[in-house]
Amino acid sequence: MRLALRLAFGALAIVVVVLLVRAYEDPRRPQIPNRGPPKIGVHMRSIGPAEVERIAAAGLREIRTTFSWHRVQPERDGPWDWDGYDALMESSAEHGVGVIPVLIGTPRWASDSHQLQPLTKAGIAGQNEFVRLAVTRYGPKGRFWRRNPDLPHRPLRAWQVWNEPNLNAFWAGRLDPRAYAKLLRTVRGQILEVDPGARIVLAGMPRSVVDYPIDEYLADLYRLPGFAKLFDVAAIHGYAQDAGVLAGLISDTRALLDHNGDREKPIWITEFGWSAAGPARDRMRVRDRVGQARELRAAVQMLRRRARPDRVEKAIWYDLRDTRKPPDEPDRFVYHTGLFDLEGRPKPAWSALAKVLGGRDGEGSIPAEP
Repeated sequence: MRLALRLAFGALAIVVVVLLVRAYEDPRRPQIPNRGPPKIGVHMRSIGPAEVERIAAAGLREIRTTFSWHRVQPERDGPWDWDGYDALMESSAEHGVGVIPVLIGTPRWASDSHQLQPLTKAGIAGQNEFVRLAVTRYGPKGRFWRRNPDLPHRPLRAWQVWNEPNLNAFWAGRLDPRAYAKLLRTVRGQILEVDPGARIVLAGMPRSVVDYPIDEYLADLYRLPGFAKLFDVAAIHGYAQDAGVLAGLISDTRALLDHNGDREKPIWITEFGWSAAGPARDRMRVRDRVGQARELRAAVQMLRRRARPDRVEKAIWYDLRDTRKPPDEPDRFVYHTGLFDLEGRPKPAWSALAKVLGGRDGEGSIPAEP
């Protein structure tokens, strides 16, 4: 009798605990299984609440996107417009998705291109102001959070400084690790002045054989006095022939970090992906739609195996949608790496990713590429 009573009370206690846990779950946040490291995310250019809700339900845990100076202050001495980033921070906080901001995007008055770094004194001063304002707004004590006290508090604590400085497309003048280190030092100083506990993420770089290979670029950065103190997280862009080649890039980067005394620093893969179409010259990275899904599954499985030994914390698929090709440019594989096409229709890779993450792929399309 006593045993029966104990069992009954034990079962009741379990039920009560389960009910209490469910009561405290955030109804706005989908309960997706956690399949272990690394955190898988997606790069997004056009971001709305519908897209954030869809990726959260699929099990994606991170959004990487550019925090572009030219978008918030296109005119010199003009007003600052943070509305787009406020909307992103609101929807990502509501759905429990992290944000990786890439500090880039120079106004035309400060550079020849949005993708190139400022070179004038006025341009550098303007960039510094932009960085301070971004951290002041979205960091731990940010104005955005004070104005939205009912939102889950998910401040930005890691900032990626620039994108692919080893490629001519993103760097003005000669490709120069010393010049990037100077930019990194300057931007880092602005970030830490506002948030001393922030993590500084290196610009993600691919293993280019045309411009400046990441292996050589990183090695040359490490030859600069004090470089290792300028960052907390290394980043690579893993565009590779297949998951095995990507694994080799990760291992080589890990070995380079270890050789330079940075064994404890993690690696983030801030872009990786394969396309579902594209020109023949990019055939190493081009598949059909079924092949894109197959490569994605293999890559996620490989990343889970390599996450702990190589200290891979995060991996970001590029991109959520296909990219509309500029009319005056040749076709490239990167325009077709989306998990959704230009009209917002899901590709097989989207369902494959949701399945491997233990999430839900959802139904129908997302908004089309603007």
